[in-house]
Amino acid sequence: LVKHADFPLDKIKDWTLEWDSTGVTYPRLFTTADELPALRKRVAETPGWSDDLGQYHNRPQSYLLSGDPNIGDELLHFKKDSAWFNTIGAIPGLRLYVSMLLDGWGFAGHYAPNQSRPMVEFIRFDAAMAVTEATDSERAEMRHLTAFVANVVNDEDWHPTKAGWHRGNVNMPPRQEYHLGMAATVMPNHPLADQWANRGRAEVKKHLNRMVRPSGAWRENPHYQMDATMYPMSQVAVPLKNQGSYNLFAEEKFKKTTEYMVNLLTPPSPRFQAGGLNPRMLPAFGNGSWETNPLFGWWATMTKDTYPELSKMLMWAWQQQGSPIHYKPSRFIIDPTLPAKQPDLKTANFEGFGSILRSGFPSADETWLAFRHGDCFEHYNLGDQGSFMLYAKGSPLVLHLGSCYTPYRIGAWYFNRANVNHHVLTADDEVSKAFGDDFANYAMGTELWGDDETEHYVMYNKAFETFSSADYARGEQNVRYQAPNGKNHSFRLPSNVPMQVVDVPDYNWVRQVLFLKDADPAAPNYFIISDDFLSEDPMPGEWNIWTLAKSVDVTSTPAVVKGEYGVDMDVYMAAPADPQWSTEQDSHNFRMRAEPKSTKNPWSETLTNLRAKAAPGEAFLAVLYPRKADEAKPTFETIADGRGVKVTTPRGTDWAFLSTEQIEWQGDGMSFTGTAGAIRKAGDVYEVVFLAPGEATVAGQTITATEAMQKIIPAK
Repeated sequence: LVKHADFPLDKIKDWTLEWDSTGVTYPRLFTTADELPALRKRVAETPGWSDDLGQYHNRPQSYLLSGDPNIGDELLHFKKDSAWFNTIGAIPGLRLYVSMLLDGWGFAGHYAPNQSRPMVEFIRFDAAMAVTEATDSERAEMRHLTAFVANVVNDEDWHPTKAGWHRGNVNMPPRQEYHLGMAATVMPNHPLADQWANRGRAEVKKHLNRMVRPSGAWRENPHYQMDATMYPMSQVAVPLKNQGSYNLFAEEKFKKTTEYMVNLLTPPSPRFQAGGLNPRMLPAFGNGSWETNPLFGWWATMTKDTYPELSKMLMWAWQQQGSPIHYKPSRFIIDPTLPAKQPDLKTANFEGFGSILRSGFPSADETWLAFRHGDCFEHYNLGDQGSFMLYAKGSPLVLHLGSCYTPYRIGAWYFNRANVNHHVLTADDEVSKAFGDDFANYAMGTELWGDDETEHYVMYNKAFETFSSADYARGEQNVRYQAPNGKNHSFRLPSNVPMQVVDVPDYNWVRQVLFLKDADPAAPNYFIISDDFLSEDPMPGEWNIWTLAKSVDVTSTPAVVKGEYGVDMDVYMAAPADPQWSTEQDSHNFRMRAEPKSTKNPWSETLTNLRAKAAPGEAFLAVLYPRKADEAKPTFETIADGRGVKVTTPRGTDWAFLSTEQIEWQGDGMSFTGTAGAIRKAGDVYEVVFLAPGEATVAGQTITATEAMQKIIPAK
C-alpha cells in the first residue's frame, strides 16, 4: 500500500483533503438555494415534470426540487443494492467508490478514460450538501471523500494526459477533464480549484475545436455527438457559464454544430410518440439509434442571451422532439417558457457528414433524404459510406437498422448503398485461411481504409447543387482494400483474428443523387440514383436498400415497396436491364427515448432488403418514386443507353441523365449533352437543369451551360 498500490500512500499524503470551506453554499452546480423556490414552482406548473420525482435513480434532483426530508435522508444514507452506484446514497457511495480505488480497483471497473462515476459523485455531493438534516461530521466526511475523488482524477497516473494512447477514443478521455471542471465548481475554495477549473475549461475549448468542422459537422455520428460527448461537455459547461468562468454557448463553433444537428432532424416520425406528438428524430447513422435528446432544450436556455435566434430554433427543435427531459439535470436547466421559432429547413450540404436533401418542410408531406458521405467517420459503421436514408411524404421508407451495438452490423450490404465483390468466402479465397474451418461464416464486399485511414475508405463530396426544381449531390470513393466481415450479424470476427486487409483491383465508386422536387409537397418528389464502379479490372456489383415495408413486390416492373404508413415507393432500375431482384428480411431490437407506438421499449422492427445485381463493369441507375396509395402511378422508360430515364407523372414529364461519361441523347424533339442534368416539362413550361457543364436543345432553344445552372423556357 505504501509503494505498490494504484495510489501509494507516499503520493496520497500530499493531497489536500481538508481545507477551509467557510461561506460555500449548496446547491451550486445547476441551481442555487436562492433560485430553488422559482424553480420548484416552474417544475410544478410544467406537465409531466413532477411525475418521476422521488424515484431511486434521481434522488439528487428529487430532493432539491421537493425539499422532502425523507428523500434527503435516502440521498445521504441509502445502502441497499449499494454496488449499483446510481441508487446508493451519497455517503455510502463515496465510501464505496474510494474503497474500490484503494483496494486495487484503480480504474474502478472500467479503464480511466471512460469513467463517468466521478461526475456522478460530484452531482450527488452537490445535492447532499444541501440536505438540511445533514450533520457537520457528515458534511466534513463527504468533502474529504469528494476531494479524494477529485485528486484521483487529477492524477497523471490515473489519467495520463501527457501519454499518447489515452487519446484513442475521441469522447472518453475528455470526460476526466470535465470532471475536474465540475470538481472546481462544487469545491470552489479547495487549493487546487483554480487548476481543476483551468483544465476543465481548456478541454471543453480544445474538444469543441477539434471535433467541429467548418460546416458544423461533428466528427462522430449523431448519437455519439449528443449522448457520449456533448452531454458530459454540457454538464460541466452549464456550471462554468453560470459562475462566469467560461461560456461554451457563446462559441461560434458551438453555434455551427447545433445548427447542423437541427438540420439532421427527420420529418415527424409516425413510428414514435413523445410529448403527445410524432417527434422529429435524430437519425440512426452509425453506432446509434433513433433518438430524442434534451440537449436542444439545454442549449436553447443557455443561448437565449448570446444567440437569441439560435435559442428560438433550438427551443423549436426541443419541442419537436416531444420536449424530452430524460437527462437528469434537465429540469434545472431548461426553461420551457422560452420562445420558439420554426427555422426554414431546406436542402443543405455539411462537408464531413454529407448532404440533407429536403422539400415540403414543414408540411405533413415533407420529404427528407440524408446522403452520408464524408470523412467524419468516428463511430459510424464499417461499410456505411455512401449510404442514405429516406422519408418521403412524411413516411419513413428507407432506413438503417438502428440497433447501435446489439447486434453490431457491419458490411456494405447492411446499408442503403451499392458495393462490389460481395460474396461468402470459399476455399478459393486466400483470406479464408485466417478463419480455419469457419470461413463460410464470413463475406467480402466491404471497403477498408489504407495507411492514412481515409484515402481509400471515405466517400468525398465532389459536387453539390440546389435549385428550385432539383437538388444534386455527388460522392466519390477510391478503394484499394476490402476486408471480410460476418456474412450476417450472427457472426463477429473471432477475438483472436485481427481485421484482414485484402488487396482488390482498384476501383472508384461514384454515387450521384438527383432529387427532382416540386414546391407542392403532395406533388411528385422523387430521386434518381446512379452508381458507377470505375476500374480496369471490374468486379460484380450489388445494390441494396432496406425498406420499412408491409411487402416488396419484385415480380412487377417497377418493383413496388408497400410502405407501412400509407406511402408506397416504385423502384425502377433503368440499368442494368435485368436487376435480378431479390429480397430478405432482418429485425433489430433497440431502445429510444421516444415511445414507439403500440410497442414496448425496447422494441423490435423488421426491415425488408431489396437487392439488385450487376455484371462486372455495369452501372446502376435507379429511380425511387414515392407515392401515396391513391396517387396515379408514373410510367418509366430507359433512355440514353441506360444512362437516363424518362418519367411521366401527374405533374408532367421528366428526362433525367446521370453518368460519369459524356451522354449524347436525342429524343422527343430535344437533345441533351453532358453528364448530369434534367429536362422537366410541366404544363407550358420547361425547366432545364444542368448539374455539370453541358448543352441542351429544348423548345427550339439551345442552352449551353459552363457550370451548374437552371433555366426556365416557355413551351412553344
